[in-house]
Amino acid sequence: MRQDKYNPQSGIIYNGDARFNFFLDDYCATFMDTDSSEIHLNTPFIFGQTYGYKNIAIYKGENSISFTRRQRLNTSAYIIAVENALATDWNGFDYIEFRGGILNNLFSCHALESEHKDDGSIQINLYDDTEHYKFALGDCECEFVIGSAANESFGLTGISITNNEAILLLKFNNSQPLNSAFDYICKVKEMLSIMAFRKNIDFDEIYLHHDNRNLSKMQVFLKSDVQTTKKDIVHNITFPELGEGISKLASIIFNSKDKEVAFEIGFIPNSDKDIHWISNDKVRLICSALECELSFIDDICASEEEHLQELILAVKQQVKTHRNGPDKLSAKTYDLIFSNIRTWSMSAGDKICQLYHRYEKEILAISHRMRDSIDITNDDILEFIKYRNSITHGAYRVLEQKIANTAFMLQGLVYCCILKRLGMSEDAILNLCQNGKILS
Repeated sequence: MRQDKYNPQSGIIYNGDARFNFFLDDYCATFMDTDSSEIHLNTPFIFGQTYGYKNIAIYKGENSISFTRRQRLNTSAYIIAVENALATDWNGFDYIEFRGGILNNLFSCHALESEHKDDGSIQINLYDDTEHYKFALGDCECEFVIGSAANESFGLTGISITNNEAILLLKFNNSQPLNSAFDYICKVKEMLSIMAFRKNIDFDEIYLHHDNRNLSKMQVFLKSDVQTTKKDIVHNITFPELGEGISKLASIIFNSKDKEVAFEIGFIPNSDKDIHWISNDKVRLICSALECELSFIDDICASEEEHLQELILAVKQQVKTHRNGPDKLSAKTYDLIFSNIRTWSMSAGDKICQLYHRYEKEILAISHRMRDSIDITNDDILEFIKYRNSITHGAYRVLEQKIANTAFMLQGLVYCCILKRLGMSEDAILNLCQNGKILS
């Protein structure tokens, strides 16, 4: 994200009745108090004002801090109310504005339309290119608005009109607490990382806004040490391409809860250089992602599953008969047997093979766009599962190229499943695969 152009910052912190100085340089805050009394900082944010007369909130976290005279704090974020002529309300915000960065590679700006006249002149018309996607976050109604704006600038060399920055708004129908902003920003990044097939994404600027125009907007600065992706828009899944799937993706990510299966995308590359790198950790994550997607599909191995359930019922009945017979075992043994039976299911390998054949046309389309096409078979998938099971149980294995190739292509299978869950048609998914939008 764009660096604070006024960095380093300095000013005064207001903490109850206490006043003391601060110096903020590249996310390292130093607090200085000339008094010898002890200072206690208990809230997640430390509020103050810069010597440039702008209100600032430095994120401290939940842990309390106590100090006398001097204390240094490495922070991951701070927020500045940029319009010092307006009042500041730190209690919450109504919407978040994201500008530029990865958005420019996920949305094609087209707020300006040119019309060539017969007299040789060119007429520029302003066009509303915004798209709206609604979703619910618990009881809160939310909306994503993606679009762009035309900017006019004047200079000694003339006038220029540009339209090259995408803007994303995340709106809420009721005010949100300040400390929830970071969680929402992370969730937006998670959504966009799926569309870009990269984790190292960022924005040029992020602002928190109030519906009350008499209150200052607040710019968010987040610490980031990663080199952001240079991936081009032609290889990303854009907002128009995902369409109404944006609403469903937002609903899944924003409403996901701890220990509840929603999705697994940990295998997404950390950087542009990481795209073709397959490790044991990625093998585990890809397999977990496939098993996650299988949990949302009911008709994989349907006939075999029906026969398995018949077998389970028959075995349970036989165990019950044995328990009522003259040679019965201990109660705990029967509990162990029934507990084991409850885990019986079709093998992951068989399910993933069937899932692969369901999207075989799409996976082949991905493969054929690669410089060195990769074709995988059922045996390759079963070897992949066997390898995952082996390393999961502690065995040392050398990751061979065939396993790595299979793992790489199965990432595409995960994507096909996710896109299907988001409501995308088979033709639309195939089109993305054919146009190099998946695994590139």
